[in-house]
Amino acid sequence: MALNFTNRNASVPDPQVGEVVHFEVDVNREQCESITAQTQERLQGFQTNGFEISFAALVATAGAHFREGAVDFGDQGSTQAEMQRAWDNLAHCQPKPVRSQKSGKNRLVVTKSENNPRVDGLAAEILAVGVGLSLAIEFYDLPLQSWFPTGLEPTDFQAYDRDNNLVRVEARGRFKRNNWKAAVQKTQEKLKNHRDFNKAIGVLFAPRESAATKAADIEIIDPVGKHMTTQNHPQLRAVLCHYAPFFERQGYTEFGVRLRQLSAADDEGFAHYLSKGDPILGDKNIRTHRTFFRYNDHRFEGTAWDGTAWPTALTGVEIPENKGCFYWALWDEVTRALKEGRLKDIAEMEVPSQVFRFKGRVLVLLQDASALIWAPTEAELSPSMFED
Repeated sequence: MALNFTNRNASVPDPQVGEVVHFEVDVNREQCESITAQTQERLQGFQTNGFEISFAALVATAGAHFREGAVDFGDQGSTQAEMQRAWDNLAHCQPKPVRSQKSGKNRLVVTKSENNPRVDGLAAEILAVGVGLSLAIEFYDLPLQSWFPTGLEPTDFQAYDRDNNLVRVEARGRFKRNNWKAAVQKTQEKLKNHRDFNKAIGVLFAPRESAATKAADIEIIDPVGKHMTTQNHPQLRAVLCHYAPFFERQGYTEFGVRLRQLSAADDEGFAHYLSKGDPILGDKNIRTHRTFFRYNDHRFEGTAWDGTAWPTALTGVEIPENKGCFYWALWDEVTRALKEGRLKDIAEMEVPSQVFRFKGRVLVLLQDASALIWAPTEAELSPSMFED
C-alpha cells in the first residue's frame, strides 16, 4: 500500500509557501579525476543559476539533522541538550531572507555575535548541514528519507543511488568565508582517494551579514565515495538508518537500535523483514512517541521540549522569555510502515515540503514526513491545535 500524503481536510487552510532563499555557487574541479557529461551539466547549472530552497525547509533541516559529534543516544538528557543548543544558536544568529537590491533575489543573512566568534562558527556549521544536505538531495535526485548520518565516518551523510552506488556529502560552514582556503584544503586532504562528483560532493557554505555581498555563498568540491555495495536492497537499508536517529534522540532507543540492527541484517533476514515485518518493532510494549497531533487529517506522533527558541524570521514573533516549545513528530503511517517492513513505500512516498503559520505557531513539514513545530508555550501544542 503506497503512502499518499494529501491535503484531505478542507477545514485546515492550505499551507503557506515559505520564502525562497538564493545561493550563488562556485564549483572547485581542481582535483577531479573525471567528470561525466551529465554531471558537468548539473554542476554548470548550479554555477549559472545558483541554488534555491525554502528558507523554512533549510532551517528545519539544519536544526533536525545537525550533530555535534558522536552522541550517546541512550542519554536522553544529552541529546535534548544538543538539540536545544542547535536551535538556540540558530535563534541567536537570526537567519533571515533579505532581498538583494542588485539581483532582486532573497539571500540568507545572519546577525553576527557581538563578542563570541565561537557562536558565529557554530551557527555556520549548523546552517551548512541544512545547505549541504538540501543541495545533495537535488544534485543526486534522492529524497531526504534516502540520506542518513554517518557518525564518525569521513563524511556527514550518505545514501545509495538507484544503481546501488554509495554517494556522500560533506558539509562545512565558515562565517563570512573566514579561513576559506584552509577549509577547502582540509576537506580535500581528509578524503584523498577517488575524486569524482558522481560519488560524493563537499559543500562549503559561508553565511553573511549582508545581502549585497558578491562572493559565492557555496563552493562545491570533490571528496570521495565508494562503489557498488554487495548487500541486497541498500536503498531500503538506508531508509532504516535515516529514521533511527528520530527515535533515538527522543529517548526511544530500543526502537531506533532495532532499526539499525535490521539495516545490518544478512540478505535472508532482511528479505524476511521486508515480507513479514518485525515482531520486535511491532511489540506494543515498545513505545515510539509521547504525544500526537493531527494536521490535514494525518496523525503525527512525537515529543515536545520546553525552552527551545526558533529564529524570529521563521516563527514571525519575537523570542519569548521562556524561549518557547519545540515539537518534533513523524507521520504515523511511516512508523507503521517501518514496523511492517514496507520500506519501498517509504522510499517512494512523496511528501511536499510545507510551511504553515497558525495562531502563533509555525509548522514545517519536510520531505521525509517529519514535522517540526514551534509555539510560544507548551499549552499551545495540543492534539487538536490545527483543528480548533
